[in-house]
Amino acid sequence: MKTNEHVGKIKGLVNGYKSTYVIIAAARLGVFNALSTSPMTSAEVAAHIGVRAEKIEPVMNALVHFGVVEKKNEVFSLSEYKDVLDPNSPLCQLGYINHALNMSDKWRKLEETVKSQEVSIDNFNGITGQSEDQTRAFLQAMNTNAVPQAEYLVSHYDFTDHKFIDIGAGYGTYSMRVAKAFETSKGVSLDLPMAAKIIAGNIEAENLSNRVKVIGGDYKKDLPNEKFNDAFLFAIIHQESIEECCKLIKSVFDLLEDDGKLYLTSFFLNDDRTEPEFSVLFGVEMLVGSQNGRAYSHSEIHQILKDTGFRTVEAVKEVPGPATLYVATK
Repeated sequence: MKTNEHVGKIKGLVNGYKSTYVIIAAARLGVFNALSTSPMTSAEVAAHIGVRAEKIEPVMNALVHFGVVEKKNEVFSLSEYKDVLDPNSPLCQLGYINHALNMSDKWRKLEETVKSQEVSIDNFNGITGQSEDQTRAFLQAMNTNAVPQAEYLVSHYDFTDHKFIDIGAGYGTYSMRVAKAFETSKGVSLDLPMAAKIIAGNIEAENLSNRVKVIGGDYKKDLPNEKFNDAFLFAIIHQESIEECCKLIKSVFDLLEDDGKLYLTSFFLNDDRTEPEFSVLFGVEMLVGSQNGRAYSHSEIHQILKDTGFRTVEAVKEVPGPATLYVATK
């Protein structure tokens, strides 16, 4: 009996890619877009996306099995997952699903990545963007994670009259949300030049250019020579080796005024580095998708922050998503 359980467990793990590709295919075919307009039969979905009903129905039945689509009397609907699969929702995860397709190509090179760092470097360049379109797609995917966390940030912390710096600002999500929520705040968004161009467009579209300055540069050598009340390092440190992570956090510490705060997120591991599942797999993803990145444990980041000189360090696990927010006060 035990052997049968072990066989079943291995088969279940090996077959995990099938659920991934069902969801990716459904997203790219437009199934979720169709169902966001109204519940439909498989024939109606097929007509909406331009395929044959008998081809799309098995995919939709699989989505029902996974629990992301509901089926009643042969009619399919998004039901409770509408907020995260409706393209018009601010919490929509379709960008992240598209990013997963890009990452799946990198994951297929895991064996080669373990053997050669050159593969990791090629993968990293392919993810971060060798073109503006590639960079925009990546940043939009990261934005899907950032939106609920940015909402949490502005609803739990006060940035009135504060000056902030958003390092590795991505899509500009945190900078824009803080600036919009606190009209007396002002800040700097810094990211690589191609990303900075996109951020600047987003900030201009939100009429925030008078309060949020955009810098195109490398945070390892282009941090501004000025002081801030708050610094944001959201989903950044896992891209770096422990040596580079310590250097970066020390540089950020030096940017802060006394009593200034660092807000930092990542996907942290337990001390044994085997839980939780998302963070464990993210550690492997950093092998695949970064040059020297890694997943950090809670004890590691806590020690790094204390060794840097922060007076207090608080772990906030209630932040939306699988990340943990650390708030460190100088």
